[in-house]
Parts: sequence; C-alpha cells; structure tokens
Amino acid sequence: MSYEDRRMALNHLEGLRQSVAQLTTIALPSGNAHSHEAIASAHMSLKGLEDFMSNVLETRLYNERRTPGSTTALRTFGVLELLEMTLSYLNIPDILHVYQVSRGMQEAIEKSSRLQTRLCLRSAPPGSHLDLPFKKSLYGPTGFVCSQNYVRKAIQISESGHTTYRIKAKFGLNSDRELPKIGLRHRSMFICQPPVYEMTVHAQCCGQPWLTSEGVRSYKVSAAQGLTIGDLYDSAKGVLASHQLCPKPVWHRLNDDGTVDVALTFGGRVPLAAGDPILGEWIAKEAQKVAEKTEREERTANLQAYCVAKEQAHESGEPLPTFKDFMVARAETNYRQKTVAGMPAEEWLARGYNP
Repeated sequence: MSYEDRRMALNHLEGLRQSVAQLTTIALPSGNAHSHEAIASAHMSLKGLEDFMSNVLETRLYNERRTPGSTTALRTFGVLELLEMTLSYLNIPDILHVYQVSRGMQEAIEKSSRLQTRLCLRSAPPGSHLDLPFKKSLYGPTGFVCSQNYVRKAIQISESGHTTYRIKAKFGLNSDRELPKIGLRHRSMFICQPPVYEMTVHAQCCGQPWLTSEGVRSYKVSAAQGLTIGDLYDSAKGVLASHQLCPKPVWHRLNDDGTVDVALTFGGRVPLAAGDPILGEWIAKEAQKVAEKTEREERTANLQAYCVAKEQAHESGEPLPTFKDFMVARAETNYRQKTVAGMPAEEWLARGYNP
C-alpha cells in the first residue's frame, strides 16, 4: 500500500467515525432495542478498525489524523508547561525523536525557549551552569564528542576572579577515514552551554597537540554567536583536506598509498559560573590526587626507613624485624616524640601501613 493509499484509508476511517457519531445521535433517542444493538456493534467494529490502523500505520501518519484532545496523553501534552517539564528530562536524541511524533509536538518544541535551549539551538542565559550534552558520541563510535579535558590546569582562575574550564571536541572518522554525515538541525546546535566562542584545532599528523614544537599545526575557529557543531565540522573538513599531503607527518600516520591519516582535536575554554557543580567535582578530584600522592610518599618513606632498620639490625647482630613490627615501633617512637599530636599508635599504623 502506497503512502497516498494509507492516507486515503485514514480519511475514510475519519468519515466512518463521523457517520457512526451521527447515527448514534439520531437513533439513540428512539429507544429501539435493535437500534441500540446495531449502534453498539458499529462502535465495536470502529474501535477494532482504529486499533488495527494505529498498530499497522506509521505513528506520525496516524497521529496527524487523530481528533485533537482525543486521548489523555494528547490533552496533557497540549499544555506547553507540562510538555516542557516532561521533555526537559530527556537527552537530545530522545527529544529529536519526539519531533517525529506529530506536527503538534514539533510546533510545541520549536515554540518552547526552554526546550530550544535544552537542544542547544538557543544560547543559555548568562550565569548558567556548564552543560556538555555531547559527552557521549552523537552518532555512535564515529560521531561528534565534546567533553571535559582532564589535564593539568583544566581550571584557570584569572586575577579578576573569572573561572574558565578547558574542554575538548573531536569528530570520529568512519571506516573510509571520512567525517560522518551531520544533519541540518545538528549543525545548528552549540557544542556546549553556555557557548564557547573560540577553539583551537590541532592536526595530530604534525605532532602531538600538547607539544609546542615547530612541527605542530594549529588553527583557530571562532563564531560571534557561539561555536556550533556545523562550525567545527566545516573547519575539520577543511583541515583534513589540506593535510592529506602534510609535509611533516609522524611516520605511523602514513597510509599505504602515502596519504596522511589525519586526526584532529579541538580545544578551548568556557567560562564557569559561581557554584558550578563541575568546579566542585574538579576540586574533589584534585584533593583526591593530593591525598593519593601523600599516601604514596608516606609509604615510600616507610619502606626506605625499613630498609635502613634491617641493615642496622643485621650489622649489630640483632634479629631482623618484620615490616609490621618495624611500623609498630616507628609509631610508638613518633607517639613519644609527639610528632603526631597525640594520635594513637594503632591509628598511625592504619594510616602509614598499607600492606
């Protein structure tokens, strides 16, 4: 059955629904038992036909022909505030799927400033917390990704008190080493919220992006309204084309035909508002790194001291102590010297000894 035939079938179904409604209005007041049975049978047949149509035909096509407000769900989603509240919990791919449910849903999403911001089609208001909706690939393993850059100095605080956070972005390449296809709506999406206005793209065929040697090639890409996926896509496409015959490739970046296997990485900084959760997460991770480093240094110092104690015991002819006995004696000595400010030896042992 062609698309037009399916539409015509739905039109006939709508005509049948209206005819049954008119028949019900005319015949029910008569009180004839046979008329009531015939009307009930017609309603049951109509209900069966409607269920069949809704299960067989495309959801979008069927919903376009439904009577407005005919279901509780449609009446609920007809209230823009309720629709916004519900869809705001969805991620971007799921909201885009809702676009295809019906024309009414599409119009409601396009009219909602809140959902347009959620879709990164409209800039978030000043002071918003950082949102990275593309931390996972947009189109599977070969898609677009924009995430935190977990490197040293990921967060910088200027003298004026402004805090910025480093992010990175990249496009995966398909099996033919080409950029994935990007839809028009995705091209218009900001890569993050609030938008970042300038990034640097590094061509890794010329060296590593964290080096500053002469061989590394880097380019700037910027946009006054904020960088979108389309801006980065066009920049990546141009850099990939210009580096197919790169004069300074790393040897393992060459393909069998002599062309360069180019990989691109975008890097930039986005401002953080006061109280942004990412800032708290970063502080917690930095504190954990310091704690782990301190623990490693303490353990190294304990092991070095244990080696010295064993050597001294061997030279003096005394029994060689075990590491645990050495740590207990060390804890007691430090406790007596009050180097741990009254901390019990058992607690000091628990902190300093980790077999």
